[in-house]
Amino acid sequence: MTRSWRILTVGLCAAAAAVGCAKPQNMDPSAMKMPSRPAELDRLESWVGTWQSTGEMKGADGKTMHITGNSTIGWECDRTVLVEKMEGTCEEMKEMKMMGMGVYTWDAHEKEYETAYYDNMGTAADGDMTYNESTKTWKMTGEGYNPMHGQNTHWVGEVKFPDSSTMEWTWATYDAWKMKKLEEGKGTAKRM
Repeated sequence: MTRSWRILTVGLCAAAAAVGCAKPQNMDPSAMKMPSRPAELDRLESWVGTWQSTGEMKGADGKTMHITGNSTIGWECDRTVLVEKMEGTCEEMKEMKMMGMGVYTWDAHEKEYETAYYDNMGTAADGDMTYNESTKTWKMTGEGYNPMHGQNTHWVGEVKFPDSSTMEWTWATYDAWKMKKLEEGKGTAKRM
């Protein structure tokens, strides 16, 4: 690196550091206040509770596996983030206990519901949700990584509440190009 490039690089780094350390404007603590809780979060209230699920999932090979599980869904972060903790087993692979966590919230800046999912098998996914008031149905779509398949994935899902004690769900995972379905599942959860 020539001397002039080094001087320019050092100068740019110093300028960036100075901007980064500059005192922010309007940071008077007495003028700051918490934003109000978005009313959109109230739509997620029907999820709150303890649920017992039964369902099935089918892989690309067409084999069906039967799953059972429990989940607890509750508010965190001053009732702005809904957190679901779940665990379950597959009848055909009883030695494998599945554990996962889902997160649901409203992004007031983007004006959309957001979700994320992680599990003990290494799955990591995030996406967006929309709600249809007339059908009481949530539709979800997102991207993630599934280590069981060793690839990036695209997923879709639906959660419907036919009544206050029942949650019906479906989901499907595709390859990142949405050309091949990798697996799908459906089931029903009952409030405990």
